[in-house]
Parts: sequence; C-alpha cells; structure tokens
Amino acid sequence: MTQFNRLSIVATVAIVAGLAAMPLAGLRAGPAVAQSDQGFNPDTGQINAGHKAIPSSGQTRAIPSQEEARAALMTPNPGTISTGEQVAPSGTAAGATTGAADANQPAGPIGSQQQTMPAKFSQRNDTLDRVPTMAWPLKLDAAALKRVFDAAMAEDTKAIEATDNLAPSHSLSTEQALNAVHPLPPSLGDITILKGLSYVKTADQVFLVRPETRTVVDKIGKS
Repeated sequence: MTQFNRLSIVATVAIVAGLAAMPLAGLRAGPAVAQSDQGFNPDTGQINAGHKAIPSSGQTRAIPSQEEARAALMTPNPGTISTGEQVAPSGTAAGATTGAADANQPAGPIGSQQQTMPAKFSQRNDTLDRVPTMAWPLKLDAAALKRVFDAAMAEDTKAIEATDNLAPSHSLSTEQALNAVHPLPPSLGDITILKGLSYVKTADQVFLVRPETRTVVDKIGKS
C-alpha cells in the first residue's frame, strides 16, 4: 500500500468519526419545517374547506301548490315584447301576467315571450320555476276540471284512502295500480289532453294517472 493510499484512508476515517461525534442537536439546527395546512382534514382528505355553503334561492322558497301552479300555467299569453311595450300597460293587474309591481315597471326585455320571460319580470314563470318538471299540472280550465271531477266521482268505482304517493310526479304502489286505477269515463273523450290517462280517486280528490308508468300526472279537487 502506498503512502498516498494510507493518507486517504486516514482522512476518510477522521471525517466519519467527526460526523459521528456531532451532537444530534446540531442536526436539528436550521429553519423549522413548515407545518401542514391547517385546513387539511386527514379523515376526509379535504384540503380546503372553503366558505360555508349558501343555499340558492330555489332551496329557500316553497314549492307552489297544484292550484297555484295551474293558475300560473293558464295565464294568458301577452305576446312578444316590442320596443313600444317596455312598460306594462296601465290596465294590467300587478303581477297578473308580467310580474310588474305597477304600471311604471318594465314589462320585460325586448323580444321576450311568455316562456322566455325572465322570472323577475314574470310571476307566471317565477311560480313555474319552483314546480318540479314532472309535477306540472295539465292545462285544464275550471270547466274541464269540474267535468273530470264530477264524472269520476259519479262512477261506481271504489274510493281509496289517501296516501303519500298520491301526488303529481309520484308513482302508484303495485296494489294501487292493480286495484284502484280505472279508465276515464267516455263522456270526457272530447278533452284531448286526457287521452291515454286513467284515474284513481279518494273521497274528495281525483288523481289522473299514466297507467303504463303508474305515474300520477295531476290531481283535481272539488271546485
């Protein structure tokens, strides 16, 4: 072994021995390790909790009754808003068709129609926006509603007990579908919108049903 190699070995041993002799406290010296984000939740893995959720306006407003929804649906169509109709006509009842607070309030954007009118200008659309799509009532006026109710009640069919699923957009139970659904009376054949529907009745209400899906599409009470 040459003298150079011996010197290299001695130097290496000295360095290793020096490192081993260093106190542990010396290894801890220096900048502190950054702490974890306080927003981290190890149970869920969520990193940023964010702000508290704010419910939308639709979550805080009540769903209209079937009668309110039908009244909104049957609102007469005022036609397309043109340049000269930016203010609600003086004879229009407050909120009747446009939702305007008074005759000096804007009737709606130019070119808007009944179905495209923003809800803030249309009480009709504001009401219908809060009705689940499948729960929209049929477009039946007061005379047609009375005919349906009277005809169903006059038939010799058994009235059943009211249950939670007897509501628009809900499905009948198997027992209801098999034992309580009846074809609409022939006298109602001229009301086109009723084509293909059947009915279930309780002591004071008639429920129109789409039999192939067992879905309740409307309910009619005594007028």
